[in-house]
Amino acid sequence: MEKFDLTNELAAQDMICLIMKDKNLSLEQAIKFAICRTIFKRIDETGWAGIALDLWGHAEYDREWETLSNPIIEIELDDLQSNLIKLVMAKSKVNKETALGYFLIFVMEELGYHI
Repeated sequence: MEKFDLTNELAAQDMICLIMKDKNLSLEQAIKFAICRTIFKRIDETGWAGIALDLWGHAEYDREWETLSNPIIEIELDDLQSNLIKLVMAKSKVNKETALGYFLIFVMEELGYHI
């Protein structure tokens, strides 16, 4: 079981809400959808996930970001997903919540959002 505290991660909360709406997924499904090999490869190859995450929402600066009713999420990830999160944490020297944000920002790009 993995625990993500997204209380102070408003960009991640907003992106999760958008993924849930766009793909008609539950909270758990949206997070699992984001954490995959394809997205990991993009994070690893580009090297600019941190910059993109920090700039999330700049194209729509007046849009009110969506938040989760409970930003503390406990989720059962499979071994691959857990390992992908750990690899991003180690390679990028970030915490678990930021690593999740890196996956989310690249999903937003795939869904056609401006990042």
